[in-house]
Amino acid sequence: MVLEVKRVSSQAKINLEKAIKELNTKVGKVGWFEGNKYPAERIYNGKGEHVGHRIPMPVANVAHIHEFGAKEKNIPERPFIRPTVEKNKNNWRNFAKSDSKRILDGSTNATDMFNKIGKHAVGQIKKKIENIWSPPLKESTIRARMERYSSSSDLSPLTKKKRKSQLEKFVSTKFYKPLIDTRQMISTLINVMEDE
Repeated sequence: MVLEVKRVSSQAKINLEKAIKELNTKVGKVGWFEGNKYPAERIYNGKGEHVGHRIPMPVANVAHIHEFGAKEKNIPERPFIRPTVEKNKNNWRNFAKSDSKRILDGSTNATDMFNKIGKHAVGQIKKKIENIWSPPLKESTIRARMERYSSSSDLSPLTKKKRKSQLEKFVSTKFYKPLIDTRQMISTLINVMEDE
């Protein structure tokens, strides 16, 4: 008796080989990328007098400072990436497992799977940033925010007067909430797929 074995290429095998090739050439990233910078801005003293300019700073640098703190600048640690990763890594792994089955049946591909996980991670990190209230901002930071809000160089004298009046009547949580003063950091957080 002779046993003959034939190898047949199934669609699942073809899809798997394609996914492996794709995974070996791509990398998914979540964060702040080149070109995302805080704009240059005027610096005012406590009397509303212009005293200098702040140079543009990459958003990634600011995010790093807040994630780990900067003792030399007296900025406390307010982590939002590390706790989000720790809390959600198993969920992201489960997404990958679930979508791996869909890759085999051809209903998705590796790029789409990583984009889905990346978008989910971005949403979770943004939610963490929105929910951070401690450590609280220092009084000097709150005063600087209020001063900037009411004396920005692009405001007309009437608008400046109106804003100062509003501040006396109402103090927004915007001035007390860490990490979202200008919303630059939270609004530029994205996910990307890049060639390795």
